[in-house]
Amino acid sequence: MTRWSNDGDPPEWASFFDGDGYREFLAAVRADLEGRGVEFRIDDGIVHIPRESGGHRMGLKNLAQRCHAMADRSQWPAIVAGHFDTTLGGFDELDALDTRLEDLAAMKEHLRLRLYPRTMRENLPEAKLVWWSVTDDLIAVLTVDLPTSVVTVSEDVRAHWPLADDALFELARDNVARFDPPTVEDLEADDGIALRALYGESFFVASHLMHLAHFVDPPPHGLLVAVPHRHALLMHRIIDAKVVLAINALLTMTHKMHLEGPGSLSNQLYWWHDGQLLRLPSEVDGQTLRFIPPPAFVQKVLEPLAGSS
Repeated sequence: MTRWSNDGDPPEWASFFDGDGYREFLAAVRADLEGRGVEFRIDDGIVHIPRESGGHRMGLKNLAQRCHAMADRSQWPAIVAGHFDTTLGGFDELDALDTRLEDLAAMKEHLRLRLYPRTMRENLPEAKLVWWSVTDDLIAVLTVDLPTSVVTVSEDVRAHWPLADDALFELARDNVARFDPPTVEDLEADDGIALRALYGESFFVASHLMHLAHFVDPPPHGLLVAVPHRHALLMHRIIDAKVVLAINALLTMTHKMHLEGPGSLSNQLYWWHDGQLLRLPSEVDGQTLRFIPPPAFVQKVLEPLAGSS
């Protein structure tokens, strides 16, 4: 038996749709899953599918962003079908690997750290994830990169691995650098603001946030950084008073890219300094994008550089 909800106006997770687009997207999802004979329930942007292995949850936001980006809605069913071909196939792949997942030697080269919004924990029991804090709104989650999918590692599986947490973190982080190199491109925003962008098809591009010094020589005042979605990371070297212009340029780009996705992570900016990351809060107030820098950033970056201009 199938159940669904959210057939009215778009909720927050799908706010980029108008009402008709949102309903058409849900109809495409529903038709595809029903055509597969899959038992499912859709609730607040999550597809729940019961399985013998305990069931799975799939978020719909990334798929919705991909459909929204395609103006020709007749293509939406094909996008939805391709998504579920991969995702449901990944579940079968994971079920077949259950015994091997406990074998650390077999899994070592497949381990990755994947960046997620901290809110993703709200949809899962804490014991389901092995994770580390990155910032107050981002976490690094231990995953296994399979041929057709990326799956999270449970604490039950991790308990079988004779490796300390720090060593496990370093292994998964270094695997991202080793096996998932991004494309690196230097850009120039308005007012001659220099940016460096990392991008690519890999789900782990944003995970390079955890070793930025591999891609840029950080100046004494550090870096402005943004990770709008899983496929992109943006940086600006803070060297002079143009940091104010860089903040404006990056905020505009980041909020737009975060809304479009897919794989949205954060619409915030971060300050990287001496290996530490600090979120630089911003918010949308009507038609205005407000930047609310914390005192440490004001005192150590904005005031000194403004005084030297």
